[in-house]
Amino acid sequence: MKKEILVDVTRKRNRVALCENKEVVELHIEKTNNKSVVGNIYVGRVENVIEGIKAAFIDIGLDKNAFLYSGDMCEGEKFSDLKKGEEILVQVIKEPSGEKGVRVTTNISIQSRYCVLFPFSKGISVSRKIRSSEERNRLERLFKENISENIGVIVRTSSDGEDENIICEDIICAKQRLNNVIEKGRFSKAPLLIESEEPLAYRVIRDMMQTDIERIIVNDKQVYKSLVDFMKNHSSYNAEIVFDDESKLWYEYDVSDAEKHILDRKVMLKSGAYIVIDRTEALTCIDVNSGGFDDKKTDKNMIVAVNVEAAREIAKQVRLRNISGIIIIDFIDMKSDYDKNEVIRELRESLKKDKIESDVLGITKLGLVEMTRKKTSPPISEIIGEDCKKCNGSGNMFSDEYTAFKISDELRKRFCNENINEYMISVPHNIFTILKNDSDILPENSGKTVYLKECTAEYSINPIIQQNVDLSDTIKIEL
Repeated sequence: MKKEILVDVTRKRNRVALCENKEVVELHIEKTNNKSVVGNIYVGRVENVIEGIKAAFIDIGLDKNAFLYSGDMCEGEKFSDLKKGEEILVQVIKEPSGEKGVRVTTNISIQSRYCVLFPFSKGISVSRKIRSSEERNRLERLFKENISENIGVIVRTSSDGEDENIICEDIICAKQRLNNVIEKGRFSKAPLLIESEEPLAYRVIRDMMQTDIERIIVNDKQVYKSLVDFMKNHSSYNAEIVFDDESKLWYEYDVSDAEKHILDRKVMLKSGAYIVIDRTEALTCIDVNSGGFDDKKTDKNMIVAVNVEAAREIAKQVRLRNISGIIIIDFIDMKSDYDKNEVIRELRESLKKDKIESDVLGITKLGLVEMTRKKTSPPISEIIGEDCKKCNGSGNMFSDEYTAFKISDELRKRFCNENINEYMISVPHNIFTILKNDSDILPENSGKTVYLKECTAEYSINPIIQQNVDLSDTIKIEL
């Protein structure tokens, strides 16, 4: 499988796409005026401590106070010790969502290419993805020799097989950053940002690089040079770095087309079945529909095959759209436990391609699959989309017929309260057609006259009180 990374850097927006066989499987978008704050470290001031929910609100200088839950505090810290006005060091672990501010932790961490350092924890933990016991022992020894026992360490998967000198250089840089954060934290006044996460394009260097990446295409010279320097210092990576300032490949790989379909509610499958993705405030619902065949009459092997196909597509869409939190999946009904387990197995296997942690919990008594995915940044739909101004994001609007009845109700009310005999009703085409063909919808026996006019905007009802009103292109209806 050919894997490539495309990096598009502009003055207003940065984009990074991971492609497998020229198909976009992962997409990251960051607006330059709305950068992610996850990973940022602040000196904050405790504004409010709420014992009832074991949480505190911290002023870190953003529009909304940050939320510190007692469970996100360092081991050994007591929530009861928090006092209003106290200044503390915190790190953002979750982006703001809706009316909520960012979520923070006091368990500060500094992340580098090969490790994550925790100044207020102890112990060394090697990534579970590193399977070789010999390699795990080598890395544990290396980090013990180079890091104080008072600092906690997570050894990242990228350390697997890497040269010890290169890892040691990375450790030195991470320790320097850590010392700077601790020093600034001691002598700075809240609220203040003291360490910010790297821009999106540079996080690609640290997090998305894998040994099987064959090529990286970049349209920005500064990022290109940084990637070239990175590759020189990492012998295990052999990806070709290509500078393409015209970004032709971005369009050849149909990244913009992938962006466009991210907002689609319905995703078709090759079998003719389809999945429907609905996001709510609390969770995301994914429904698998049989499409062109009757699942009640279809052979059970076909149903299992469609569900397996849907499981693969769901894992792909969850990763591509960056869907996180609680996810509920309604597969086509299956009777056999063996068949259900086969679909669950396929879903779990497909999710292994995703670097963000997820957990498939199993099937409920109602036959629904429950899963969760860790939230590290907003879903792509929030970055490239916005709520519909007509339906306010509900996905539903009043029907044209209902709007016609609504106009009738408003007229009836105005007839009672206003001593005016003639009204001009301006309505969109569809409602104009309904009222023109069925004027019985309007109030009867009122003795009033209305003039119906077609327009392109929302409907309006205006009294006619002047003699020189233009009544051309209107239909006169006497009630």
